[in-house]
Amino acid sequence: MRKYRNGAMKSKIVRRKIINFARSHKGKLLYIFGEKDIDLGYGDCSGFCRYVIIKTTGIDIGDKTSHQVKHGKKIPKSEARTGDIIFFKNMYRKGVSHVGIVTRPGYFIGLQFRKGCQEECYLNGYWKIKFMQIRRIIGLSTSERGMLKMADNKVSTSKHRNLVVNVYVVTSTGNSIKDAIIKRDLNQASKIWESSGITFRLKSITRHTDESYRFKDGEFLGGIFLNKQPKKVQKLIKYSPTGSTRKDVVVIYLTSKSFKDIGANRKTTGAIYFYGKKLGPRVATILLATNTRERTQMLAHELGHALFVNPLTGRSINPSRTIDPKETSHDLDKKNLMYPKPPSKPVINQTQRDRAKKSTLIRIVS
Repeated sequence: MRKYRNGAMKSKIVRRKIINFARSHKGKLLYIFGEKDIDLGYGDCSGFCRYVIIKTTGIDIGDKTSHQVKHGKKIPKSEARTGDIIFFKNMYRKGVSHVGIVTRPGYFIGLQFRKGCQEECYLNGYWKIKFMQIRRIIGLSTSERGMLKMADNKVSTSKHRNLVVNVYVVTSTGNSIKDAIIKRDLNQASKIWESSGITFRLKSITRHTDESYRFKDGEFLGGIFLNKQPKKVQKLIKYSPTGSTRKDVVVIYLTSKSFKDIGANRKTTGAIYFYGKKLGPRVATILLATNTRERTQMLAHELGHALFVNPLTGRSINPSRTIDPKETSHDLDKKNLMYPKPPSKPVINQTQRDRAKKSTLIRIVS
């Protein structure tokens, strides 16, 4: 029987634990760039690696490939071992752009675009060309650990907080909807979300009178990019109400019964536009068709998209376990608020509530 020193034996056990856990996700994950919710069934390559390493070792290697490549000790390809981190370069951008975990010499597991979570050889073909380096994080001496740190698993002991999202309402020219109705819409949307502890607070109502902001039914085109919309639509969406900031939500009431959804060849009554990084006047702008029965449910639905948006990527991903893999911002459960056409009495599940409370749009009010 081969004998190991205590440290070597422990390192071998940890490496095997890493790979067994990583392999348990093969064929079960959806790749979505910029997202990190592996426990909910989706994310990207760096999110997957960080998730696996934290869950099995407690070590936090960071959430981006540009951060992860700075951790641990660089190892020659010929010395790669199970549990080492492998990096690839010059894929969708110059430099480090993909990461995985070595499962055995010559093979790695990772979360990939279109393919999902799978294991592949890195010694030939595409991955041989894109190979960058391998780094070790297991079994290092104190001096070799460098930037490695243990994940912070402390539970917050802060007191109860009021979670508020500021909403600024804008109406198109000629829109006769009353202020009281707008306030009622927002109050009812807040009731739908009250189980998450979030309140939507109306800050102001701006009523346009300029003819350039007058809209006819179906004039707004759903399902297409903002730069493909009529110039008047682009101008309205870029309008910033006095006092609003980038993290506030603007809700625009258009004088119409529905929108013409070009992409899906259907009519819709709500839409939302996002700006990623620091582009645009704000993260989220909601458009509502004023003359429709389901306006309140649609408002709550679009506010959900706003709460779930990643401000870096400008994408909104429904965190539910019943996420629609074809339309990742929506839910497959017909009773859920995030179903494409929300029901009259929509429900929100626990994972949605938990994610909503982490929204960057929330202001904490004591």
